[in-house]
Formats: sequence, structure tokens, C-alpha cells
Amino acid sequence: MSIQVIKNAWAVITKKPIKLWGISLLGVLLTTLGSLLGGPVPIIAIAVTMMVDLSMAWIYLDGYRGKEVKVEQVFDGFKDYKRSFCVMGWRKLVVFIWTIVPMVIGGAVAYILGKAAFAQVLAYLKQFIGSLLSGYGYSYGYGYGYDSYGFNNISGFDRGIMMVFGVLAVIALVAGIITGIVFYCIKSYAYAVVPYIVRDDATTNAFDVAKKSVAMTNGYKGKMFLTDVIIVVIIAIVEGILGAFGAIPYIGFIFNLAAAAVGVVVAGLTPVFMGLVRAAWFEEINKGQNQSQE
Repeated sequence: MSIQVIKNAWAVITKKPIKLWGISLLGVLLTTLGSLLGGPVPIIAIAVTMMVDLSMAWIYLDGYRGKEVKVEQVFDGFKDYKRSFCVMGWRKLVVFIWTIVPMVIGGAVAYILGKAAFAQVLAYLKQFIGSLLSGYGYSYGYGYGYDSYGFNNISGFDRGIMMVFGVLAVIALVAGIITGIVFYCIKSYAYAVVPYIVRDDATTNAFDVAKKSVAMTNGYKGKMFLTDVIIVVIIAIVEGILGAFGAIPYIGFIFNLAAAAVGVVVAGLTPVFMGLVRAAWFEEINKGQNQSQE
């Protein structure tokens, strides 16, 4: 199914939809300008970006369905801005929370464990300096930061504990970051069809759109992720092959030029192609639901 979605999106590209491609670049430009102009007031930048993203999702859906697209559609997301802002804002907020919470928890645990390890380092450092100055070792530890851990006197404390605290701190930090990334991917794909639901279903409450998206993408999130992985791998393989051939003496520059050209094409077509891929997935999900109901 992932391969078929890619083929369907590519079939639209091969029809040379110049207007669709041009509107895609305009959408990227408007999003960039909105971010820059709204910099002093972040809420403005976020709102403009969300509205333009919503409009572009609708344009890609029309393009995939073979409908005519128009430049003025870039501003369709601003028409019912209250509902659009609530839907897209709620989507962004939920994804952000699921992403940041594990990272904060991992960072907090890493800080606590790291503080303990750092306190142990200071204790042994003071013991070492004291031994050099007095000719004999201290009979007590520094104890900095250990009051809350119940280690007021850490003389003779196993140095291995320091290493354990340090390793656990790193593990907690890395685990928090990885968990946040995983949740980000899961929630992003769970809410991937939110813009299309807003387009095709004007009756669903703004905050229920997210629930409907989660229900629709159930069983499809992994396939959507696989589709994106396949696209990235294909691009990487092509660029890698051209880069390898670019090392050939005398004629390598030809392949280097080809690699640069491919890079330009990829940069220009990525927004419209990925938009069509998302629209294709929405159509496939709808098709699958209709078949299951029949």
C-alpha cells in the first residue's frame, strides 16, 4: 500500500501540474514570510503558518483528485479562521505536549542523577586535595548536594556509585529524548488527516476532528511512516550513487553536476510531492473505510 500511494502521487507529478507546483512554492514563501514577520509576536507567526498549511493541504487534495487549483485558494484557510485555528491549534498543542513531556521528565531525572554524580566527584576531589596538603586523607566526604539523598557523610563511598549515577543520568536523558521523538511521530501521523476532515466534514466539532483523525488513521500510522521512509531512502540512494560516481577521475564532475541538479529538483518538488502523498493516504483511508462498511 505504501508503494501504491507513492505511485499514485508520482502519477500526478508526471502530468506536469505547473500551476500546482507554483502554488506549492508560493505556500512555502508565505509560510516563511509569516514566520519572519510574526517573529516579534509568535502567536501571529503560528496562526499564519497553520492557516497556510491548512490551505495547502486542501490544494494538494484538489490536485490529487484532479480538480483545478487556483492561486487564491492559498487563503481559503483564513475564511473560517475561528474553526480552522481551533482545529489546527489543538492538533499542534497535543503533538507538542506528547513530545515535550517525556523529554522534560527525562531531563529532570538526568539532572537529579547528574547532581548526585557531580556531588560525588566534588567529594573525592576535596579528599584528594586535602591528602596532598596535609599528607593524609580526609576521614569525611565533601557531601555537597547529598543532604536530599541521605548521604551526609560519604567517606569511603564506593566510586562505582558515581559512575552508576552518571550512566543512569545519560540513559534517562537519552530515553526521554527518544521517547519524545517516538511520541511526536505517532501523534503526527495520528493527526495527519485533520486538514482533510476539516475540508470534507464541516459538521464535526473542531475539537472532535482530532478524535476522528485518530480513529481514521488507526492501523495506517505505520504504513504512512513506512511511505516517508521509502521516499527518504530512495532519494538517499540516488544521491549516494551519484556522489560515488562523482569520485571517478576526469568524468566525475558530470555526476557531481547531476547530483546537484537532483538536489535542486528534490528541494523544489518535495513540498508538492509530500502534500500529494498525504492527500493520497487520506483517499486510501477513506476507500478502506467505505469498503469495510460495505
